[in-house]
Amino acid sequence: MPARFKSISVIIPTLNDEILRPTVDTVLAARRPEGIEIEVLVVGKDEAQRVSQDDRVHFVDTGRNMIPAEARNHGAKHAAGELFVFLDSDAFVEADWFEALVAAFPDDRQVVHGAMQIIKDTRCNVGDNVATFHSMHVSNPPRVMDSHVAAYCLAVTRKVFEEMEGFRENIFMAEDWEFANRVREAGYSIYFEPTFWITHHSNRHTRERLVSHAQSYAIGFMNMLDAGAETGTRFRVDWLGHLPPLAALWSATQASMHSTKLFLRYPAMRPYLFSYPCVWLFYYARRRHILRMWAGKAPRTHVK
Repeated sequence: MPARFKSISVIIPTLNDEILRPTVDTVLAARRPEGIEIEVLVVGKDEAQRVSQDDRVHFVDTGRNMIPAEARNHGAKHAAGELFVFLDSDAFVEADWFEALVAAFPDDRQVVHGAMQIIKDTRCNVGDNVATFHSMHVSNPPRVMDSHVAAYCLAVTRKVFEEMEGFRENIFMAEDWEFANRVREAGYSIYFEPTFWITHHSNRHTRERLVSHAQSYAIGFMNMLDAGAETGTRFRVDWLGHLPPLAALWSATQASMHSTKLFLRYPAMRPYLFSYPCVWLFYYARRRHILRMWAGKAPRTHVK
């Protein structure tokens, strides 16, 4: 059977990421399906020159720091492929990654979301990954996704990406979530395929980095509220942000509920149970930051 796509563009945003080269090298080492041209576009800043020196890799220097939405769109403008695959710079792919990608795209599919394998390393890093990506773990079954997505491994046909006019560049966090909502509203489904997966080599090994990431997720949630793409919870507690002790108590209660529910609902996460304190901290920091923003006590801007 002839391949549906004749060309695939892998688009990787970067801001001088230290792990960029091994990420790109895993893509270059993956087997190429016969009859399909593959290109890798690395987009952003690479002042240490970590981009692999290979004819199949094209570096697109943005000239300035770009948020992920901008960098991904910039890469798409330079891409020649019929299929775009958005990959994070800390995502290592498997040898059969392209084969799994092609197999995940029968003629009626336009968007496929890849799965994630979590490395069992430090408590904070594992806790961050468990809290954010448990529903996207490789242990989950294939399905049509009806919740938020993450563009760490997201494949979209050029046709649909151009129809959606790419990612919204005024959203620094949750731009992939907002993109997914528009895709669904346009009548397309997003398929989760666990055989199309990456290993996440993230580096949030400290409490400070974990909390910063959680606060970024809080800002993403507020971005979605502001865009009218999210309505919030059934029980809104905006006023708690003005009462720090109650806000802390409510955040702690919510964190305990979410953390416990996660390990009960997803048995595959139980080998990572040692990270429970950091899963709890992620949920606490995210909820607490949302309450601060609702009260006007924290900016709705990027957290380093």
